[in-house]
Amino acid sequence: MRNRMVMALLAMAAALLIAAGAGLAGDRDDNRKILAGLTTARAYFDVRVETPQKLANLLLLIDRTYGEMAAAGVAPELVVGFRSKASYFVTKGDDYVLEEDLPAMKKVEQGLQRLKERGIVLEQCLLSAELYDIEPQDFLPQLELVENGYIALIAYQAKGYALVPMD
Repeated sequence: MRNRMVMALLAMAAALLIAAGAGLAGDRDDNRKILAGLTTARAYFDVRVETPQKLANLLLLIDRTYGEMAAAGVAPELVVGFRSKASYFVTKGDDYVLEEDLPAMKKVEQGLQRLKERGIVLEQCLLSAELYDIEPQDFLPQLELVENGYIALIAYQAKGYALVPMD
């Protein structure tokens, strides 16, 4: 039973990624076909990247995915959860990153602001913060702090959110 659930969630995540990629191929009608019959779509983006530039790029992809789903007439209900080393790149100032990462960090902050303006929920795992010695007050204000990102991930999946791994 558990394997079926995992496979179903993976299939939903793949469908969302295909929907996002369809615009890259130039056939924007494809999104409407893929999303036919849906009025809303829920997804949890599990972000665990190793560099701020990769995070900035992923935030652009999440934003594009939101926009394409909305354009297809589907109301996206998206959550972006940050954990692992990605936690370093959603902090204020330069205490947790190298100087050469600062331009990418600016892009990350802009990306977070754009997602927040769209109503996308942005969550930071405090378990990761503890593991990586990041003070909770050092996270950007766009983020909601959750005690345990694993519990949040489990809860969102139980509520019907598709898991989209982002690493």
